[in-house]
Amino acid sequence: MSECILITGASRGIGRELALLAASRGYSLVLTARSGDELESLAQVLRDRCSVRVDVFVCDLSQAGAAQGLFEQLTEKNIEITFLVNNAGFGAFGASEAIPLETLERMVTLNIMALTTLTQLCVVRMKGVGAEFSTWPRRALFNPVLGWVFTGRQKRMSCPIPRRLPKSSEIAA
Repeated sequence: MSECILITGASRGIGRELALLAASRGYSLVLTARSGDELESLAQVLRDRCSVRVDVFVCDLSQAGAAQGLFEQLTEKNIEITFLVNNAGFGAFGASEAIPLETLERMVTLNIMALTTLTQLCVVRMKGVGAEFSTWPRRALFNPVLGWVFTGRQKRMSCPIPRRLPKSSEIAA
């Protein structure tokens, strides 16, 4: 069985490009996004061009409980995720008081809760089957790594490192 990558926000942009790249390298894929027609179209292209397994789950991860629901569907179908790409996300721009509270709630649910939930559930499951984890940043894009979180939309990593590096005189010998 080939390794399987779950890509959220896979219908467009970075998520779509990562799906094309992963399929060209022979990975099985689980694609999820809100837009079912775009996902199905991409999945068919990947199947035809790369002869890989592609499962599609239409899911709005900005809705409370959706990430848990997605993971439960994967479990019911016995789909083992090897790599996780938390790409789904969005931002609201403008004066904070002008942004509707509902938009902010959806943004926090998607950008923080769904990301954290999927990462937690996948890490626990992967560790249960003996998967190994790396702490190298270059691997964070494809692997839910303990201590590292990558989101494609923010295009930066959040990691447990200090804001400034210590001067050489501050490093204990």
